[in-house]
Amino acid sequence: MDIKERASQASLILDNPIIEEMWETLEKDHIINWLNTADSTEQESYWHKINALRSVKEYLESLVDADRIVNNK
Repeated sequence: MDIKERASQASLILDNPIIEEMWETLEKDHIINWLNTADSTEQESYWHKINALRSVKEYLESLVDADRIVNNK
């Protein structure tokens, strides 16, 4: 799959309203849980979940950005 196709597929995911809602809901819920738990093991677990969500989104955004850079958009 070339850069343009990868960017296109990533854009479909990023622009999907259900996916957007999922990211927002999960991140918000994990942050609330992270802030409201006193158990350090649970806090660390939520911290990793938050970072995993952000990493996935950042990866997809990087695919779109790579296409923009290559095509000077």
